[in-house]
Amino acid sequence: MTHDGVPPPLADPPWRRRLREHEAAVAARRRARGGVPRVDGLEAPGGRLIVWAPGERRTWLAPFERPAAVDGGWEEAVRRYVDGELTDARSQAAVFGLAPEELVRPLLPDWRPALTEETGKALAARFGTDVHHIVFANAKAKPYRLGPVLMPFRDVEVARLMADWLHRLKSARDIAREWLLRHVHRHARQPGRRDAAADRLAHAARSRGLALPPEES
Repeated sequence: MTHDGVPPPLADPPWRRRLREHEAAVAARRRARGGVPRVDGLEAPGGRLIVWAPGERRTWLAPFERPAAVDGGWEEAVRRYVDGELTDARSQAAVFGLAPEELVRPLLPDWRPALTEETGKALAARFGTDVHHIVFANAKAKPYRLGPVLMPFRDVEVARLMADWLHRLKSARDIAREWLLRHVHRHARQPGRRDAAADRLAHAARSRGLALPPEES
């Protein structure tokens, strides 16, 4: 028992400790960048980017914008999840999608849900690159159904997966082509940002008969 008679697990619950660790990590990243906070669309740790089309993020976020109430409050719902009492996928998604971010964002690294496309898109819109490991694993397992969730993500892992789908997976080829149009062709055409990897992927797309815009001289 603590000095005031409160058991340690209640005086310092796990999600509070993870929140402190998350806040410390965020503060360290900001100090390393000279105090500049993270902004959607700018480079994230590890070279991961989120590139939203106009209005896309708001559309994807819509399922988590509905008002919701939960018995016992969100802290109790988070406690039930941490203690392993909240096991069904829909209830977990509701907690991560609707509970205050300061309660659930620190728990994301250990969460391994099976997603629907709607839930995956809403999580990506809410948490950005913090749910990369979740949406990537789901899309890789079910390319046709969940591949579209990766559309705004730009990083090496996603690029390699799209190249693989383009090469060998007919069911996901249109998804890979759309991703290439958004990230590779347009990125490669920006002054000072053309790179060999982007050119190789664009060439691979054309070699598969996919109609990317013509290369510029």
